[in-house]
Amino acid sequence: MRRLIDIKEDIEETNYWIPVSNLMAAFMLVLLVVLVAGFAYVNNMPKYVPQQQEQQQTENVDQEYLAELEAREAGVNAQSEALKELTGIREGIVAKLSDTLASLDISADIDKKTGSVRFGEAVLFNVNSTDLNPAGQEYLKKLIPAYLSVVLSENNREYIEQIVIEGHADDGGTYLYNLDLSQKRSYSVAGFIISSKLSMLQDGTDAEKLLAISGKSFSRPVMVNGAVDRSLSRRVELSFVLKYDMLMDRMQDAIKAGEE
Repeated sequence: MRRLIDIKEDIEETNYWIPVSNLMAAFMLVLLVVLVAGFAYVNNMPKYVPQQQEQQQTENVDQEYLAELEAREAGVNAQSEALKELTGIREGIVAKLSDTLASLDISADIDKKTGSVRFGEAVLFNVNSTDLNPAGQEYLKKLIPAYLSVVLSENNREYIEQIVIEGHADDGGTYLYNLDLSQKRSYSVAGFIISSKLSMLQDGTDAEKLLAISGKSFSRPVMVNGAVDRSLSRRVELSFVLKYDMLMDRMQDAIKAGEE
């Protein structure tokens, strides 16, 4: 009887350890799977991290490139607007100047693109002379007030940098001789404008500080049918210079505004 009891106990003990061994085997299998997966993740991580970093760097480069393109576009637009403004101002002055001189019956050759007023040698000077003749003085007394009333009007004054008086000669004689002649003629015109108070505007502002002179000798001859026209080359030109610096500042402000 005792033997039967011992055998029964051995069987029960054996049946107990079988499930335990199965659980241990299953646990070891799960642990093995986890370890394999872990090793695979670790092995792939060095490849995945650089790929992620590379993707992030690419995205950063794309964003920087887009920002640069937007800044360039803003700059181009600002330049375009500045040029439109500059062109519009000049065209407006030229149109008004032409109408004003025509209404006052003042004869003048006006460049439709630049607004430069050209008058020949015979209008102001005798041959090889740097002194204004009486007819030239009377002509300037009519022309200058009308010219300045348009160019330096309240609407245009802030845009004007200078009023330039340029003397020009033909190619007869040396360059230095004609340089001196053209320079002295432009100086004579400026001197007469200031001494005769023609630079004084109606509101009491004196525009003399805006006057500048230049002698060009025969560096810019007048060409007719491909040949130099000496008579037309001997001339004085009156022109205005716009404040490019102010327009450039506006352009820079527009660019900065586009970048923000």
